[in-house]
Formats: sequence, structure tokens, C-alpha cells
Amino acid sequence: MKEKMVAILSGGLDSSTAVAVARSRQGCEIVFGVFYQYKQTHALAEMTAAYNVARHWGIPIQTYVLPDLVGSALTLSSTSQLRLPFDRTPEEIAEGGMAPTYVPNRNAIMTAHAAAVAYSLGVGTILGGWHAEDTPGYPDCTDGFLDAMEKAIRIGTGGKVRRIMRPLIDNSKADIVREAFELKVPIELTWSCYNPIFKGGYLACGRCDSCVIRLNAFKLAGMEDPIPYAFNAITGMEGQ
Repeated sequence: MKEKMVAILSGGLDSSTAVAVARSRQGCEIVFGVFYQYKQTHALAEMTAAYNVARHWGIPIQTYVLPDLVGSALTLSSTSQLRLPFDRTPEEIAEGGMAPTYVPNRNAIMTAHAAAVAYSLGVGTILGGWHAEDTPGYPDCTDGFLDAMEKAIRIGTGGKVRRIMRPLIDNSKADIVREAFELKVPIELTWSCYNPIFKGGYLACGRCDSCVIRLNAFKLAGMEDPIPYAFNAITGMEGQ
């Protein structure tokens, strides 16, 4: 019998690839997807991508609106003095400590809620796209944090929700790009940019940290990113 799971889908390359790994390599069945809106700067572009990816695989998906998560450059909150960083190098991003786009305790809130959804569906596993390059700037993306949440959820649901599956946790972003191509992830439907530009359709800015990390990963993997960019901070050129 296939292991059934609820996937946390952001519309990004990581969560989309995690779904492909779970389905193709581990024979799991994704029975439901959850998307979370928390006043993130790129909510509409991200939600559109999440729904397009879910539709590609025939996964039912629902949006849940979380209470305002403040104190981050990634959220539209008047209480935050942080600003989205632009044009940082991959090295500067990796060595920068806590990321300005860290959303306080976001993954605790998301995984706890996803566990409630999974419980209601009689599903014992949550799936997410956390990976190795998240861990320096996002403490709630670490294996240790996810182990602790898994234990708390298992206790809190009486053992009905037992597992937080994270098939990419040891992977670099370049590894994920390679996996995505190999497993035929619809990369062209995914979205990573924190600062989308709308010109008759969404363009990734190519300058925010998320774009820089993604573009650099494609460069290291020797692949071309199929989504449109307004600028490429890795090459310093306009467009792709």
C-alpha cells in the first residue's frame, strides 16, 4: 500500500521536487496539498505557481490564510523595519547569518496546521521541500527542528500523524535542480522570486536572494532555468 501524505506546497522548485521524489522514488501518494498565505510579498505569484503545479499532478489543493506573521522582510507588515535585500552574491547570502527573509516560527505554524489537515483526512505523513542550503539562515528548516516538530505532532495527534517527510534535507540547491530535471518536474510552472515584476505576466526580478540562489543553482547544475527573468544577478545581464 502506498504511503499517503499531505504536501506543503509553496509553488517553488523545492516543494515541487519533493513531491516528485516522494511519488517517483518512494512510491508515495500525495492526497492533498496545502498552500499558506501570510502576507508574503510574492503571495499571488507564489499561489498561482502552487496551484499550477498541483493541477499538473492532479493534487487537490487549498489555501489557508495564517495570522499576520510579522518581523520579516518577506511580509507586508508595518511593524517590520527590515527590507528585502538585493544583489547579494551567493557567498554573502550563505555567510549572512539569520536571513532577513526569515519569517518567525513560520514552519512550526505551517507543520502544525498541516498535521491538523492530515489528521482530518486520516493521513499519517506531511511532506515538505526543506533542504540543506536553507539551514544557515532559517533555523526552522533544520533537521533538528523538524525532528522536534515531528515528535510533538506525533504526541499531539495520538500517533495518527507520525512523520514529517523531507526527502531533500541533505541536498544542495544544485542537487535539487538536477533531481527536478531527472524527474520531469514542471519547472516552468514553479516560482521562487520574492519581488515579482508584472509585465503582461510575471517576471522574476533576478536580484532578490531567492532569485540569486536559484539562478546560481541552475548555473552549478549546468542547466537553464525556463522561467522568465527581468535581470540575472549571476551574469549581470538583462533578462535570462
